[in-house]
Amino acid sequence: MVTTRRRNPSRLNSLQPIRNLFNLTIEKAQRKRARDYLGNFEVVDDSFVRDNPQPNAAVIATLRPGTQVRVESKTGEYFRIRSLHDPEVIGYVHEEDAFFQAH
Repeated sequence: MVTTRRRNPSRLNSLQPIRNLFNLTIEKAQRKRARDYLGNFEVVDDSFVRDNPQPNAAVIATLRPGTQVRVESKTGEYFRIRSLHDPEVIGYVHEEDAFFQAH
């Protein structure tokens, strides 16, 4: 003889808030992964890329007009960027030197 165990509906209902919280957490994580950056932009004037977010940091590249960049984050007055044309160009651009236009 096989016995089946009936689910207790009140117990299932008591788990609903936990399930909702879990689902919201998963949805938030998925949205964050989908957009872990601030946006893609086109450079409209020469912009200097530094190796650190500091005024005395070495300039490692100059972004030329027409270059596509992804702004990944902001640290103080500096944007962390990644060139979409040259994967080796990753660094920081001071907000006053960030001649970017949304595209």
